[in-house]
Amino acid sequence: MKKPKVPWTERLKSLLILLLTVSAVWMLILLFVGSRGRPGLIPQQAAAEQVPTYADTQGPPLPAVIVITSPAGRYGVQQDRAIIGSLFARVSPLLEDALTAAGPAAEISEADWQQGLSQEGLYLDFRGEIPFSVLAGSLANAEGPLAGSTRRLLLCAGAEEDQVLLRWQDPSTHLFYSSTTALNRSLHLSALAAEYNGNGTYFAYESEELSQLVSPYTLVTGDSSTGEYTASNPLSGTDLSAVLSTLSFSSQNHTRISSGEVYVDGGDRLEVRDNGTLTYRSSVPGKYPAGNTLAESVQAARTLAERALSSLSGSGEVCLLDATQSEDGISIHFGYRLDGSPVVLANQDWCASFTARGGYLTEYTLVFRTYTPSDNHIPLLPISRAALILPDLTDQRLELYTQYRDSGDGPVALEWVAR
Repeated sequence: MKKPKVPWTERLKSLLILLLTVSAVWMLILLFVGSRGRPGLIPQQAAAEQVPTYADTQGPPLPAVIVITSPAGRYGVQQDRAIIGSLFARVSPLLEDALTAAGPAAEISEADWQQGLSQEGLYLDFRGEIPFSVLAGSLANAEGPLAGSTRRLLLCAGAEEDQVLLRWQDPSTHLFYSSTTALNRSLHLSALAAEYNGNGTYFAYESEELSQLVSPYTLVTGDSSTGEYTASNPLSGTDLSAVLSTLSFSSQNHTRISSGEVYVDGGDRLEVRDNGTLTYRSSVPGKYPAGNTLAESVQAARTLAERALSSLSGSGEVCLLDATQSEDGISIHFGYRLDGSPVVLANQDWCASFTARGGYLTEYTLVFRTYTPSDNHIPLLPISRAALILPDLTDQRLELYTQYRDSGDGPVALEWVAR
C-alpha cells in the first residue's frame, strides 16, 4: 500500500524542530565548556567563589579589622577571616597606591584623626606594629617613602576637592600623622564606599556609655562569633622528618635530652621539645639567608613560618605581629589567629619569634599547634556588658576585644580581653 505523501509544510516544521534541537544542544556544550574556561560564562555563584583572598604569610600582612564608611553608615568586620581576606583583596590596590606615593608626614591632632574616621573612607587595624617598609614592600615590591611603623591606617577625604589623605597612628608613641596621596576621592573612595551599606559598626568614643569605660578606638560590630576549637600538639608521637626537612635539618644526627630531642647540623643546634616547641641557634650564620633590609628579613621569616607551622595548624592562621630593628638585630614575631581573633599561648602572644643579624636568621622559636573546630558554642557577652564586668577596665580605659586562650591540649574558647 502506498504511503500518503507528507505535505511540504509538515516537512518544514520537522526541519525547524531539528535545527532548534541541535542549536540548543550546541549552546549547552558551549556553556559547559565556557563555564570551565571562559570567565564570561561562569555562573554568578561560581564566580563569587573565585574572589581572591590574602593568606597573611603569602601576601601583605592581613588586618584584623576593616571598616568602610559611606553616606549609608559604617560597614565593619573584625571576627570573620574569610570576609576580611576578601575585603582586603578589594581595597589593597588603594592602599598600595597611597603608600608608594605618599607625601611628607605631618603630625595631626586626635580631633583631626576622629574627624577623618567620621568621613567617607577606609580604616584598617592590624593590631600589631607593622613597619611601613614591610607593608609597602609586600604590596608593591617597593619600600615607599614612609618610615616607622603603624597599627591603624585611614584613607579619608582631604580639604581640597577630590583629595584623599593617608592617616595613621604610631603604635609606640600613639601620635597621629597624615600625608597626601595621589588617589582621587570620587574615583576611589566614593566608588568603594558606594558598594557597602552600614551594619551598625561604631567606635567606643562615639558611645556616651562606652567612651567612659574603654579605649576610644575599641570597635563595636555586629559580630557574634562564639565558636570553640580543640588545640593539640601536632608533633606529639609523629615522624618529624618532614618538619626537619622543611627547616633544612637531617633526622639522622640527633640525641635525646630530658625535654625532647636535639638535632645538630655542624655547629647549628635545633632543639625539639616534647611540648611542640622548636628552638634554633646558629653558631656561624649561613643556613637561613634573610637579606639586608627589615622588609627582606620579615619576608624570610614569614616564608619559614609558613612552611613550618601553617601546614600543621589546622584552622589556625599565622599572622605578623611586629618587626623591629635595633643595634642588636631585627626582631620579628608572628601569632596565631582563629576567625580573625588572636590566640594567646599560655602567657605569650606569639607562636614564632625570629632574630636576624648580618643578613641571616640566626635564632628562632616555633610553637606548633593544631586547631580543630568543635561543635560546642559558648555564648559571648555583648561588649557593653563585658565592659562593665572586667576588673579595672573603667579606671584604665583599656581596649576591649576578643581572643582565644590556648592553655594546653583541649578546648580553646573565645573570650573578652582588656589591654
